[in-house]
Amino acid sequence: MAKATTTIKQVLNYEPEHGAWFAANQTLFNQVAAFYFGVIQAHEGVLDLSNKEALTALEKLTHTTEKNPAPVMPLSDIVEDIPVMFRLAAIHAALGSARSFYSHLSKWRKRKAKAQAVGKKFTERPPGPPRSWNKSATFYAGQWKERTGSSILLKIWTGTCWSWVKVRITGWMKGCIFKYSKYKAYNAGILTSRVLCRQILHPLKQRHSFVEAAGSYNAALDLIHTALRAESEGERYTGVLSRPTLAFALRV
Repeated sequence: MAKATTTIKQVLNYEPEHGAWFAANQTLFNQVAAFYFGVIQAHEGVLDLSNKEALTALEKLTHTTEKNPAPVMPLSDIVEDIPVMFRLAAIHAALGSARSFYSHLSKWRKRKAKAQAVGKKFTERPPGPPRSWNKSATFYAGQWKERTGSSILLKIWTGTCWSWVKVRITGWMKGCIFKYSKYKAYNAGILTSRVLCRQILHPLKQRHSFVEAAGSYNAALDLIHTALRAESEGERYTGVLSRPTLAFALRV
């Protein structure tokens, strides 16, 4: 069963002088992604593999290790000392672009063959590979740490070295968080339903744990997250929350 993905956008606020660092980091990311796209073009069979298998194959083709001292197309010839998670993020970006390009190319070839089979003139130009790269750098675990509600540390290429830079985070709308948390609760088997109830917690005969929360968006999030944690630990939480315009009950 396919799973939905929710993207939460936040704004990074950093010192003006750090702008050049983020630009250098993005330039390097696109340089590495373009390199791996070229590797895929030279070894199109990689696209017949799953993403996990393709990742392993591309690593073997490009990354120098003790067990693989002479890769076919070493990344070190282009740029050295790339952190592993930065490299993996660039590979995934290149794989996505390559799969899209070759998918469009395959469809174009089928349309061309179909037109030629019935004697029609086919003037549509074939799709071309990316001429330039302008993808946003992806930060995997290992490229960021110490995330809080207002800041995060990011490992970026400054143009001369790799450095940890602390930036402020803004723009995470509470309403979006609530909808996302509700979705996560549903996926975890936690039922959410609109109810009319007082802000009170009634004890049950069964052996359950209880949580009381004030009537606000933050409290709703706390209630959902508590239930999620309880579910992951094999426990059961029941809680109620009321507000003039919002009332939810969570029950595992």
